[in-house]
Amino acid sequence: MIKPISLSLLSALFPFAIQAATITSDTTYITHIAQKYKSKVGIENGDSYSNLFLDLTAKGDYDRVSNEYIQFAIDGIVLAKWNAGTPDINVTTNSALNDYTLTGSIAISSELWRSLIADEVLRISWKNGPRTNAYPDIAGADYVSYTLRGDIAPATSNLSSAAVPLPATWLLLSTGLLGIGIGKRKSMDSAQKI
Repeated sequence: MIKPISLSLLSALFPFAIQAATITSDTTYITHIAQKYKSKVGIENGDSYSNLFLDLTAKGDYDRVSNEYIQFAIDGIVLAKWNAGTPDINVTTNSALNDYTLTGSIAISSELWRSLIADEVLRISWKNGPRTNAYPDIAGADYVSYTLRGDIAPATSNLSSAAVPLPATWLLLSTGLLGIGIGKRKSMDSAQKI
């Protein structure tokens, strides 16, 4: 019978596997009409990221009209312009005509990522349309939340701080494995004698 191996055991056995990482994230509450947001994020070793996604959630007055929307950009490149009528995103109606929750993920190509990190700074911005109101009394507080995430290869991560097992640790581990093997063999031998 094969027993499942725990995730922590796999992480210990393969410490150089690719790991998911949050590059930057933020949640900002919407407090006024046509609200805007800007932020700069420094990116070191940006070329070590792959499989990049922007997860975006916007809750608020995003009706199906042209002047009620959320527009999200990095370095001036618009990655999303959504309202309740946008196809291929998840839309939850919290209160018809006044409050929707929009959620989705946007894949960022390797080519686009290289151009975004060329100067090692991400200029993240979003803006609500000119008629996107703040309605905190209808279905709760309105907000915009994003997470930029990707996989990071440990080949470029700081491996100098990794702990190195001491010879006594290896001896203890080897002795334990040897003991398990001998115990298993004895139990198999005694099962065959019966």
